[in-house]
Amino acid sequence: MNHTPYNKMFGFIPEAIINAYYNQPTKAGWYIALATIVSLGKPFIDYIVNGIVESLLKEEDDFDEEDVMGFTEDLIIEFAKDPNYMMEFIDDYSEKTGNSLEFDQKTADDIAAKEKSEEVKETYTRDAKGRLRDSKGHFVKE
Repeated sequence: MNHTPYNKMFGFIPEAIINAYYNQPTKAGWYIALATIVSLGKPFIDYIVNGIVESLLKEEDDFDEEDVMGFTEDLIIEFAKDPNYMMEFIDDYSEKTGNSLEFDQKTADDIAAKEKSEEVKETYTRDAKGRLRDSKGHFVKE
């Protein structure tokens, strides 16, 4: 019977673990993590911070704001490294708060309509001779 040596079959596992531990977030990872956190807003940030505070209360009696901010920063770095890890937190957040993460086309259309209505509208002025001009200074036919 021919056995494959351990190092040929499983030799990559320790290397993979070490790479995952020392892996640094990419620019794309940072962008995705920060865009997601900002889009979910203050309730999601409160959820993260409250979870960290609850876990610190269970583990130790004495901690301060600096400890909480350090753990929050570490967690956001992990989000930037691995979006799947962040998605687990988002799923838990969605379940606990009842906030749906489903894409709502009606809401997206309402936002687009609001943005379109807030766009700068063309302004017209008249010169000394009474001719109509647009905001770029070009003459416009009446």
